[in-house]
Amino acid sequence: MKSYILPEIKDFQPYSSARDEFTGGNMVFLDANENPFEDTVYGAINRYPDPDARELRSEIAKLRKVNTDHIIVGNGSDELLDLLLRTTTRANQDSVVLCSPTYGMYTVLARLNGLRVIDCPLTGKFLPDHEAILEATKNIRARIIFLCSPNNPTGNIIPVELLVQIVSQTNALVVVDEAYIDFADTPSAIFLLNRFENLAVLQTFSKAWGLAGLRLGVLFGSTDLTEGIKRVKLPYNVNVLTQRITLERLRNIQRFDQEREVILKERTRMQSACRALPGIQEVFPSDANFFLIRVNNATDTYQALLKRGIVVRNRTKEPGLSGCLRISVGTPEENQLLINALKEVAG
Repeated sequence: MKSYILPEIKDFQPYSSARDEFTGGNMVFLDANENPFEDTVYGAINRYPDPDARELRSEIAKLRKVNTDHIIVGNGSDELLDLLLRTTTRANQDSVVLCSPTYGMYTVLARLNGLRVIDCPLTGKFLPDHEAILEATKNIRARIIFLCSPNNPTGNIIPVELLVQIVSQTNALVVVDEAYIDFADTPSAIFLLNRFENLAVLQTFSKAWGLAGLRLGVLFGSTDLTEGIKRVKLPYNVNVLTQRITLERLRNIQRFDQEREVILKERTRMQSACRALPGIQEVFPSDANFFLIRVNNATDTYQALLKRGIVVRNRTKEPGLSGCLRISVGTPEENQLLINALKEVAG
C-alpha cells in the first residue's frame, strides 16, 4: 500500500496542533486561542474538536469490528474521496476507472483533481464488467477503481466473488463505496481488508443512520492509507456537534434497527404497489433505500410529480437507464402520497 501514497505526501509535514500531543481529559486548554466560555445550549462548541476523532473512531471500530488505525473520518464521504485522490494521484498523469451508471461525484472529483476518467459501463445486469476493467487498466496509469455497492442509482449489490476477482487481479487501488450497505443483506467488504492491501471501503452516516445534515463519512483501509490521508486532511475537519451526535446515535442502536426495519418494509410495499400500475414498465430490485422504476415517459412523469409537490430523481439520461426514475423510500405517509400520485400520472 505504501506505493499508492505519493512520495511527496509521505515526506509532507502536516499541520500539528497541541491537541495532537495529549490523551486523556481534565486538561486546562490554553493553547488554541479559543473563547473559554461554553455555550449555554450546545456546550463545549467553544473548543476545537478532537482532530483525530478518537472516541468516535473507537465506537465505529466496535461496530465494524476493525482496529481504529484502519479508520479515518471526514466531512462526508465526498471529502474522503477528494482526500483519497489528493493522496494517491497526480494531476494530468493518472487515471481513475468507474462503471456507469454510478455516483456522479467520482467523475466530478476526478476532473477537479486533473485526472482522466475511464468509464467501463456496467453490464446489462448492472454489474461491473471485470474483464473490461482489467483490460482498461493495462496500458494506462489507473490508480483507482471506483465501485459502488449497493450501486447508486441502480440499487444492486456487487457479489463478493466478483469483487474479489477485480481486487485480486489489478494493481490499482479498489475503492468500494458502501453508502447503502446497511440496507443490504450481504456483509460489508470490510472483511476483505485483511486479504487485500489494495482495497479501501467507504461508508457514511448520511443514509441508514439518518445524519445527512451532519456530514460524516468513514474510510476503512490499511494503516499506510489512513496515515497518508491524515497528512493531507484539514486538522479539524469533523466538527464537535457531528462527533457528539454520531456517538449518541451509535449508542442507541435500537433506534437504528427500528428505522431500518420500517424503511425496508416500506421499500417492499412501494415496489409491490408500483408493479401493479399499468404505466410502469419495470420495477428493479434493490439492496438500498431507493429503487428504480421504468415508465412510459420518465420526463413527463417526473414533471407531473413535481407539480404535485413530490421530488424524485430523473435518471433517464444515464447510460442504460432510459425511461427510469429513482425513488427514495420516505415515511409511510410520504410513500403513500407518491403511490397515489403515480396512479394518476404514470400512464
